[in-house]
Amino acid sequence: MQAALPALKRAQEAVDGIQAADVNEVKSNRNPNELIKYIFDAIVIFFQSKLLPITIVDYNYNKKENKSMPFLKDSYDDAGKGILSDIQFL
Repeated sequence: MQAALPALKRAQEAVDGIQAADVNEVKSNRNPNELIKYIFDAIVIFFQSKLLPITIVDYNYNKKENKSMPFLKDSYDDAGKGILSDIQFL
């Protein structure tokens, strides 16, 4: 437990540093990158909201060479946007 405290402190400091402008920037992005979508899946879980059922989709990780792999479909469109539109989110 003691070993985890420094990481917890850094995480809390990072959360405390989030400003309304940061959230507005994410809101204004009509098509956020995949990492942002998966971060919002974690936020949805944190707020104990509902995610989509688990489905596997082809994720294109290298568009230049058209390389893809099977990966979990995110819930951003269904749940993440709802979190962003919640006035009490921040």
